Amino acid sequence: MSTGDRRDRENDSGGGRVSIPVMERPPTDPAKILEFWMEWERGDTTPGTVLKNLKNGGLRELIEAAVAANVGTES
Repeated sequence: MSTGDRRDRENDSGGGRVSIPVMERPPTDPAKILEFWMEWERGDTTPGTVLKNLKNGGLRELIEAAVAANVGTES
């Protein structure tokens, strides 16, 4: 097989790049977020694990929604 043949095959397959579809997150569950936090307070999980769980559980979205709801109530 020549080098040119190899390049042709790579070009035909899109250069070896694969597109991965983005997964949608389930809605944020405040009870689950609290459960993750309480696991950390009890010492059941490490700080890195609790941060990962809070991030993947949707803490940012929960805080953003709370801030947005609070913006209209401030004097």
